[in-house]
Amino acid sequence: AKRFSIGTLSVAYDGAAIGDMPAPAGNNWDGLFVEVKGSACTATPVCGRLTATSVEPAGLSVDDAAKAEIEGFVTALTSTSDFTVNAQRVQTTTSTIFAGGLKDEIVAGVKLEVEGTLTGGILIASKVEFKEGVKIESNATVVGSTITLEGLPGISVTANAFTTFKNTSATASNLADLDGQNVRIRGRASGASAVIATEIEERGPADPAGDVILQGSVAKADVLNPTFKILGLTIDTSSLSQGDFKDVSENPVAGGSTEFFNVLAANGGLVKAKGRLPVAPNGNVLAAGTLKEVELED
Repeated sequence: AKRFSIGTLSVAYDGAAIGDMPAPAGNNWDGLFVEVKGSACTATPVCGRLTATSVEPAGLSVDDAAKAEIEGFVTALTSTSDFTVNAQRVQTTTSTIFAGGLKDEIVAGVKLEVEGTLTGGILIASKVEFKEGVKIESNATVVGSTITLEGLPGISVTANAFTTFKNTSATASNLADLDGQNVRIRGRASGASAVIATEIEERGPADPAGDVILQGSVAKADVLNPTFKILGLTIDTSSLSQGDFKDVSENPVAGGSTEFFNVLAANGGLVKAKGRLPVAPNGNVLAAGTLKEVELED
């Protein structure tokens, strides 16, 4: 029937360009990681069926290749030597080179670029490069070697020799100058609620009524609540208006909350959430009431 589904979205690919996909036969497309572009939807404001103009593999579409490369988030982790990026199984060896991080820092939610050879459908990594996936803006409190952020309880940030610093005399071994300052942090997940900073920028004194931003890989999206988690922190969208759900171009999502959560249910991915201080001590600024908007990111 030239139909398939991604989450609750039905896709009609009659006439679509599918040149790089396997020739459709039975259920041989099931479980493939794809990118779909389309021209029209059959229902508004929620897209129930997308008429596709192209369907392309977003992962690796062959079982064996001398050279292969994939970039994405670690979605499953058997060990730091055997994990999944998007829908692609990856294995490392004793000769794998790690750039921008250590092997032990591979955790669920971290963003990686992997190069290697594809053997039997498994990507044997010759190089694993850590990518930034986390962005944070908030007021900082420094205790020893750890930064915590106002309005984002439970999330902790550390620096290392690879961290760069802007507009501050702070260093990886002495973060004290960041205490009580508003900061912008880029980094990567290093645990369920921990971040290793690749860049820390001081933006001036703490703002008691400023915006707080958290961007990261989504986990445990629940359309019924409707909530999702980033770095273990719950983002509660129940008080947002439909126009507060944004797409990657910062425009309101056509289907509002329903379509936004359909996207999350289908592939997880990267989301930026913005809230506004103040909140109660140790309060979550991304809870209902202080959450301002959520935005899909590339």
